[in-house]
Formats: sequence, structure tokens, C-alpha cells
Amino acid sequence: MAVDAERVAQGERHEAIVAVSDLRGVAESGLGIVTVVQVALHVQHGTGCHRGLIDVVDAQQRRDAEVGVHRAFGIGCDHDDATAGRGDAIGSTGPELHADGAQVVAEHLTEIIAADLADVGGPPSEAGDAAHRVGGGTPAHLHCAPERPIDLQGAIGVDQGHRTLHEIVLIDEAVVGVGDHVDQRISDTDHVVAQRHLVARRDIGDHWLGHVEQRYPLAVSPRGKGTGTVWRPGYAAAVSDNPHRLPRAVVPSRYSLTLEPDLGTASFTGSVTIDVEANQAVDRIVLNAAELAIHSVAVDGVASSFHLDEATERLVIETGLAAGRAEVGITFTGTLNDKLRGWYRSTFRDAAGDEHVIATTQMQTTDCRRAFPCWDEPDLKAVFDITLVVDPRLLAVSNGAEEARSTRADGKQVVRFAETMPMSTYLVAFVVGPLEATDPVDVPLLGGGSIPLRIIHVPGKGHLTAFGLDVGAAALEWYQRYYGIPYPTGKCDMLALPDFAAGAMENLGCITYRENLLLCDTSTSTQAEQQVLADVVTHELAHMWFGDLVTMRWWNGIWLNEAFATFMEIACCDAYRPDWKRWTTFSLERSVAFETDSLASTRTVEFPVEAPAECDGMFDVLTYQKGGALLRMLEQYLGEAEFRRGVGHYLRAHAYANTDTSDLWDAIEAVNPSAPVRRLMDSWIWQPGYPLITARLDGGQLVLDQQRFAYGDSDDPTLFVVPLHLQIDGTERKVLFDAAEMRIDLPSSESVVVVNAGGHGFMRVSYDDTLRSRLVGDALISLTIVDRYNLVDDAWNAVVAGRLCAEDFLTFIEGFAGEGELAVWQAIGIGLRGVGRLVDGEAFVVFQRRVRALVAPAFARLGWVPDPSEDELTSKRRGLLLGLLAVLGDDTAAQARCREIEGSPDGVDPELVSAATGVVAAIGDEADYEQFLGRFRAAATPQEQLRYLFSLAEFPTAALIERTCELAMSGEVKTQNAPFLLGRCIANRYHGPAAWEFVRRQWDLTNKRFPNNTIVRMIDPVKLLTRPDVVADVQSFFSEHPIPQAAKTLDQVLERQRVNAALRAREEPRLGAAFPTP
Repeated sequence: MAVDAERVAQGERHEAIVAVSDLRGVAESGLGIVTVVQVALHVQHGTGCHRGLIDVVDAQQRRDAEVGVHRAFGIGCDHDDATAGRGDAIGSTGPELHADGAQVVAEHLTEIIAADLADVGGPPSEAGDAAHRVGGGTPAHLHCAPERPIDLQGAIGVDQGHRTLHEIVLIDEAVVGVGDHVDQRISDTDHVVAQRHLVARRDIGDHWLGHVEQRYPLAVSPRGKGTGTVWRPGYAAAVSDNPHRLPRAVVPSRYSLTLEPDLGTASFTGSVTIDVEANQAVDRIVLNAAELAIHSVAVDGVASSFHLDEATERLVIETGLAAGRAEVGITFTGTLNDKLRGWYRSTFRDAAGDEHVIATTQMQTTDCRRAFPCWDEPDLKAVFDITLVVDPRLLAVSNGAEEARSTRADGKQVVRFAETMPMSTYLVAFVVGPLEATDPVDVPLLGGGSIPLRIIHVPGKGHLTAFGLDVGAAALEWYQRYYGIPYPTGKCDMLALPDFAAGAMENLGCITYRENLLLCDTSTSTQAEQQVLADVVTHELAHMWFGDLVTMRWWNGIWLNEAFATFMEIACCDAYRPDWKRWTTFSLERSVAFETDSLASTRTVEFPVEAPAECDGMFDVLTYQKGGALLRMLEQYLGEAEFRRGVGHYLRAHAYANTDTSDLWDAIEAVNPSAPVRRLMDSWIWQPGYPLITARLDGGQLVLDQQRFAYGDSDDPTLFVVPLHLQIDGTERKVLFDAAEMRIDLPSSESVVVVNAGGHGFMRVSYDDTLRSRLVGDALISLTIVDRYNLVDDAWNAVVAGRLCAEDFLTFIEGFAGEGELAVWQAIGIGLRGVGRLVDGEAFVVFQRRVRALVAPAFARLGWVPDPSEDELTSKRRGLLLGLLAVLGDDTAAQARCREIEGSPDGVDPELVSAATGVVAAIGDEADYEQFLGRFRAAATPQEQLRYLFSLAEFPTAALIERTCELAMSGEVKTQNAPFLLGRCIANRYHGPAAWEFVRRQWDLTNKRFPNNTIVRMIDPVKLLTRPDVVADVQSFFSEHPIPQAAKTLDQVLERQRVNAALRAREEPRLGAAFPTP
């Protein structure tokens, strides 16, 4: 850890919102399991410290040895006396410990630490390393000159769970540091925040650790914001040894960037001047650059030698630099690539068929280095001053508002944008092209003023912007009220791009989207198409605070950025359109995370990320859906107001800075001191999977058991701290269930019990026969929609896990024939499609009759003609039921009516048109295919285009699926969509194996053409291919063809295929016997 006590004394600090009571409270404030805590005491020359301080830490160290918390305790001083007083300092037993001149780490704790590491299963090398580094053999690590910070470089390097207590306490002139940042197998000091405590004095010794009145974090706000300068704490030496992490000896504070793109040649030239600060004297400067030609480098105006290492994507400048500030100037050129990353080309055709080019960006995670040389890591925030030199016919936008414009002698426009707030490189954006902008919508700014909101789009699509603008304006107002913090930058542009590998990207003030996620016609689009647009817009705007204003320190923390934005998107959309019942429909999305998290190959929500490329695998359902569900679970346990206060405190405390997961839990606990937030959330974030809660009766008691849910048998002993909502005879209560078993007395022998009432918990529930039998009739109707959804969803997953047979599942869902809610029918539909995949031939025909018997009455109650007064979810339910009836139920009358609707869609409800399109594709012939292909090519909206494109994968003949696969590789389909079209073909019930064989043959070409992040999504549907020979082929192929950027996700896909194959082998004979053929 590093802290300059003199800087604290000089006032480079601002007041924190909360305070702690004393050091003992700090030491005992709920440190997590299996962590490393480093404690160093820095004492100015001539002062002393009360022996009670040592007692507190020593006692806490010994107590925590029993539960796997490891601590080191150290003493240092602020002068050059190398070893004076060391023996006295360690051996002192008096009431006061004089540390004058001491520069040691207390050896009497080393054996405890090393032994405890071994006790909890740490490798012997870790125990030895702890002994070596914590023991007296490394006293020099605490050596420092006057007015220089103590730097515990090379402190305990233990790969353990992560827990941070960001505390350094200044007691008069003494500094105590507590921290335990152990990320990426590196124990560093990046998480330690300096704090000043005003203490009472007593005439016993020099100082007394008494009541703490206030504390002051040191310089956590950004340079230029008026509350202090940037403090960059010392990093462990091991950080620079990681080939994927830049050394911290030289760090940036400001970039002045000028770029000039040539859209015709797909190239650009650029220059950047970077203000840097050297924390120490260095003989070289290291930053990131990739796929750039570097032409010149100068440091403080003096030309410097350099070399670019393409393998490590590092630009190394060979120059000596003294500690202090300097200026690095670099000129370079690059290519506008076609891989949809860095600065890349996006193209579109106008009404005349002419192609136009847009130069646009996608920097996350580590592609800013492909646009200009930079320190491309998220914690190295800086200010960006961006200038674009463009053809006067083109529109140029960036993170800041346009601030100045001039014309060069050659006619080019020089457009300068306002400086940004300090931000990470992955949030930088600049776009140049023949684009149009809507008139700005002035959204009220909290505290006064307004936020200009625009949508940028290709020409001719301005009529599709109204809905996106409405959502964006509503979200900006709602988020400011929720957070209690004004929108953090000067404007908000939302750009609809023809080519974009992700769904959208939260670049500060310059948010980029796929066209179908920002532009739509509400008169022809479905509720689902509008909802996903609203979801994505609100998701990205949530990031303006949570992600942009406050940013994760390293990529292992990306889950919290995305999970929180997911949580907030649902909350914001629920406020925007309460009739959509967004929290209810989120349950369906959460089920996708359950599917992955049930696998042995699942992962913890947060996990160590060594290389930035490894974080690509974190952009998955566990990050978004599970992470968002866990935050919703916490919110519902604490209460919405309590959770909201904690979030606001977190954002205010860490504005313009970087954080770790634990900082959020600390902030929420700070304003909810009685809630065990950290203990609760750590059990979910650092452990994979989720619990199955089993409820059974034992006499007059309800007995709850928890075990990690798994597909198949498992004796996994994992326990979770489960915030459980129980409803007993209509009365709800909250309990924390953190043991293997819990017993609760029931008021009656006939009590009706609902476990996970409200459905907010991330868990599955299994009832014994008696309890389940009581959830019928009025009891079933009285359950919430989510509770009923969960009953169906849990039942289907019990089938997959082998705990319930498919025939019993069908009997169970037939009890929901009178169900009137969309979400429950969505769960029923998932289960029915799953069962349909288990049978073929005559057994499938019998199954289809059973589907018709269940679905036809429900559809008949709604009818073909929507009631003008019905809500959108009712219309959506009609479309869902029609698809089930006509396709899975093979109802010929419904199929015929769908042909009529699809042929003459004008004036028909969009939900029926969308459903009819899918039905016709599923039963269509070559003539239908040609018609659909033409409609894809001439679509009026992005939604219509995708609807017809993806329907081409639903056709029932082998030749047409082959055509669709060839279309995907033809170049006509954009590379952002082609992988998903191939995936839809693999998912085709009848011809999926043939589509897989096509992808197999084209493997090298797909990897060359398509964005890296789409490859694993393209092959995800192989999990549906359960024929033994196909399973063997898929598993064998990927044993030789890994997907490095998504290795964990690929493992999960392959495991789920094996699970599905086992399910089919188990259930196909049973269903064949249960479905007698005529």
C-alpha cells in the first residue's frame, strides 16, 4: 500500500459521507472468508502508538485464523533509519509500543499466517511465499524516505477469494492501512484509500485510539474537478510482470487526439499528445498499440526511439524520464477494419443502391489501442480532447459536444469536441459518415439546465426515431431522480449503425446501437420488438452513471457493470411502461441463466481475469441475467428505498473513480448497517451455481433443505446465504437461510406454503407431494404471476435434471389450461417445445394432438380479432398461442388462417402478423421462401428485415435450409447477423444436423469473416442436436477446434448437449409408451 501522510495533512482530501467508530470496528467489520489482509503501521519519527492497537490486530488475526482470514501486520516509519529499534518494536510488551525507526513486518504473526494458509488448503508455495514476504526477510519493502509513501510491493501473493476493506486510518501522524486486494493472483495496493481520523487524546502514552469523529478519503476525485488531484497508489511489482497489464510507473492524465479518416481508402492518420505523470524515474515508457503504423514519437518535444511489439500489443518508448509530469507525442496511421472492432467500416446502401461508408468505433474491451496509442486499461482514466478532420459533407460526432469548427486550406473541416470527464479508454467514441441527426430533445438536467438528446441515423430513417427518443428522454429523467445525481456529461447522442457486433455500447455521451435496437415503427412492430429496444436504450443510459461515472478497476469486475445496468433497465422500463410487467417477464430471461448455472461447467459470477481477452466470456447470461437477478434479490430483501440509498451513496463516493465489487456492498452496508450485505452477496458472487430449496412437511413443521441444483445426481456441499421470502397461509415473512436445513413451525396442519414467494430469489423450489397438492384451485389462482411461472419452469427443469418424468410434467401443466397470463404460457411453451424435441415419428404426432388439446381452448378464448381495449401483453399472448397451436400442435385450420394473414398483413395486429410469418415459414415451400427472401431485401424497418431473415431458417425442407446457410455466407447478410442466421439453421428441428455439417465445413471461413464475439453464439444451438452420432461428432470437432475467446461458454454448450442427449435417451422410451399410436 502507498500513502503520503504529508499530502493528507496538507488537505488533498474531501470528506467522506460515513464514518467508522474505531479501529476495532474496522478490524472486526465482517471480513469475508479466505482473504488476505495486509496491515501496515506507518509512524512518523519520534512518535509512538498505543499497545492496544497491536492487541486489536493481533487478536483479530488469531480469531480469524479459525475461519480462513489471513493477515499480516507491519510497522514502518518515515525516515531512512534502516533497522533501528526493530527488535524493541517486535518484542515490546509494555502499554506503549515505541516504533521509532522500525521498518519491519511483525515476524511473530508470520507462522500463524503460513500455517493458516496450509490449513485452508492453500498450496505449500503460497504458505512459503507468505512466510517469505511477510517475515522479517523483507523489511526493506517498508523503507521510505521522508515525505514519501510506504509501498508494500511484493506483499502476500495469494490466489484466494477477494474481499476489500478500503481503510487507511491516520491517527495524528500515524497511518494504519487495511486492505486485501488479491485480484488476478496479484496482491497489490490499488484498493487502499487514505483516510484521516481526528482522535481524542489521553494522558496515557502519546496517543489513544478513541472515538473517530470524521474520516477523509485522499484525492478520490478527478483532476480538474476542484476537489483534489488524482492519487495513484503504488502497485505491487508483480503487476508489471503480468504480460497483459501495463506497468504503472508512467500513467496518463490527458489525451489530445486528432484523427483524419479517409472513407474511400478505409484508412486514417492521427496524432496524439498525452500528458503523463511518472511516479518514479524510468528508462522507458510502455503503453498499448495494435494494428497501427507508428511514424514518430517525442517525449517533451525530443524525438525518442521506440518499437511496437505486435504480440503483446505494446508500444515501448526507449527514453529516460524523471519522476514528474511529461508530454508524449505520437504520430501514426491505421486501417478502418471490417471486423467491427476498434475504428471500423460500416456500410449501407441508399435508395438508388449506391454504397456509403461510415467510420465508427467499438473499443470495449481492449480495442481502443487499434485506433490510437493509449493506456488501454479501465483504471487508467484520463481526459480526452478529440478533434476530427472530415469532408464537409460528412457528419462527425464524438463523446463531447462539438465545440469549434474551422476549414483547412484543402476544404476539410476541423471539428473539435468538448473535453470529456476522466474516463476509461474503452468508452471513447468517434463516428464520421453521411449521417443525419434529429433535432435535439431538451431533457431537464437535475439541478438546472438541460441535456440535448439526439438520434443519429442513416438518411431516410428519421421517421423511425420517435420511439427511441421518447424512451431515451424518459430514462434520462428517471435515472437522475433514482440516483440523485445529474447526468454526468454535456450531451447525449444515440447512434443507429448498420453494422455493429454487439447490441449497443455505452460510450460516454455517444452511445452506439444496432439499428433494430434504436429505430422502429410502433405501428408495425410487436411488443417484444419495442420492449427489446426500450430495454437496450435504458440499459445503455444506466451505464452513464454505473460504468462510465464509476468504472470497474479491471475486467473481472465487468459483471457488476453489466448486471447493474440489467437491473436498472428492468426497473426503468417498468417505470416507463408498467403495463409491460417488466419484472414479471424478467423471470423468463432469468431462466436462461438458470440453464447455464445448472451445469458443472458454470462459473462464479466474478472470476479472475488475467488477459483482457478472457473477459469476452463474461458477456454472457451469468453476467447479465444472473447478475441482474442477484441484485433484484438483494433489493427485495433490503427494501427498494434502502437499496436505492446504498446505490446513490456508492456513486457519490466513487464518482470519476474505479471500484471493485466489494465497494458496492460496502456502500450499501454503510447506509444499511444491520444488513449482512457482504456476507449474503459473497456467497452468490464467489460460488458457482444456485440452490434447490426442497420443502417438506414433518409433523407440524415446514422443513427446508438446500443443495446446489444440478442436472443429475450431485453431492455438492455448497451452501448459500439465501434471502428467502416465505408465504404461509397468505402471510409473508423474510428469513436468511444459510444452513443445510431449517425448520419452521406451521400455524396449521393444512397450511399452504409458498417458498420464494414473489419469485425474486435466484433459486429453484421443489415441494413434496403434500405441499404441492395444496397449490391448486384457489391457492394456485392466488399466487403471483411469477410464482405460477416458477412452478412451471421448476417442473420442466426437474425433468431435465431427471427428478420428474416428462409425462408427469405434461399432466402437471394441463392443470394450467385456464391460465390467462402471458408469462406462465411462455414457461409452458418452453416446456412443450422441450418435450417435442424428445420424440419423433408417430409418438410426435400423438404429442401434437395433446398440444392442440391444451392450447386450442386458450386461443379460442382470445379469438382471432383483438379487442380494442385489450393490453399489449394480451395481444402478445394471442401470438404466442397461435404459434404453439399451428406449429407445435400442427393445427391445419390455424395454419390456413396464418397464410391469409401473412399474405395480406395491412391493418392486422402486428402480433398476429409476426406469429403468422413464423407459422408460414415452418410449413412453407419454395414459393414461400422466395417471397420471404424478397421481403427481407425490401423491408421497410429493421424489425421487419430481421423477422423475414430469421424466418428463412425455419423452413421444413433440406434444400431450403441449405440455401439459407449459403445465404449467410454469401456476403449479402451483414456479418453482425450471419452467425445468428446459421445458428437458427442449426436449431431447425428437422435439418439442424445438416446445418451443423455446413458450419463445420465452413469453420475457418466463419472465423475469418465474423466478429469474434459471435462465433460461440453461432454454434450454441448444437446443444439441441441429440442424435448419438451427431453428439459424438460435435464433441470430437470442438476437442480439436477450440474457441479461445469463449472457452468457458463452449464448455457449457457442449455439456448442455450431453445433458440433452441423456434426457432424450431417458425420456424417449417413456414417452413412446405413454403416447400410444393408433
